[in-house]
Amino acid sequence: MNGKTEAIARFRIDALLADAGWYLTDGSNVLFEHALPDGSQADYVHSSR
Repeated sequence: MNGKTEAIARFRIDALLADAGWYLTDGSNVLFEHALPDGSQADYVHSSR
């Protein structure tokens, strides 16, 4: 995915997550580019901290 396409996708995903109640800007509600236990990586993970 090129940078422009990825930026548009992230903008849309961020808007959907915000509508779902995820607080993307406080740094404690969402983990970005998070390594998962199976070695894969998730772009977004909701943190219950």
